[in-house]
Amino acid sequence: MAYLPMLLGLVPVVAWRCARTRHPDRLWQITGATYGLIVAPFSLGLYATYYIPILGLLTGLLGGALTLIHGPVGFRLAISLGIVPPGKVMDSQGHVAVALLNGAIWGAVYYFVGFFVDRARLRRGASRRRKRQPERV
Repeated sequence: MAYLPMLLGLVPVVAWRCARTRHPDRLWQITGATYGLIVAPFSLGLYATYYIPILGLLTGLLGGALTLIHGPVGFRLAISLGIVPPGKVMDSQGHVAVALLNGAIWGAVYYFVGFFVDRARLRRGASRRRKRQPERV
């Protein structure tokens, strides 16, 4: 049960494959948004693999690092908004609220990263197309 959040890692892969065929001009926007939505619970799932021998050490350390980056943002925002009381142990409703806030925050952040990657990619592709066109006499 603890490893189920790792299945969330398939969501950005499926989104990438669908966007590659249907919306290639927005490939990284779609992929970034879906990655941002699942990165917090996915990193906790990676961290849960820490106790698997040999392979789990690497994935657990990666999950721990990702959790340290992506976890506190939603938690601090939930405390600031009064959703989670400060100085108390969170219950399951608090965990759900923090996960939803993390998804909204990181989904937007990675969407904009993908937006700028797509924009640079389209500009580079347009400049290459202009260079390849032969001059007409």
